[in-house]
Amino acid sequence: MFICAAKVDKGKVPPAFTLKDQDGKTVSLSKFKGKHVAFAKKYKLPYTLLSDEGNKVRKEWGVPSDLFGTLPGRQTYVLDKNGVVQLIYNNQFQPEKLIDETLKFLQSL
Repeated sequence: MFICAAKVDKGKVPPAFTLKDQDGKTVSLSKFKGKHVAFAKKYKLPYTLLSDEGNKVRKEWGVPSDLFGTLPGRQTYVLDKNGVVQLIYNNQFQPEKLIDETLKFLQSL
């Protein structure tokens, strides 16, 4: 069990973070502020993968554990160009719905 320092909510600016990507390069959330990232270049998805070793960011963002705390939770966040959370998706048991729901949301903008 852990106590979250903060929880990311829709309509709020989430806590900043810096993580390593799949190539070991440092990436900060602030790198994307003010930029429109067109859903990983229209589905080609060569997007940046980040590693949260030690689950520090997951805890700071308030992502709950799954399966009675035995697995780290997973959530997807869509932030607008101002860095404000506009969509939170949390469904590890139906990940295929992530793309559909995210696309519907983005098309509604």
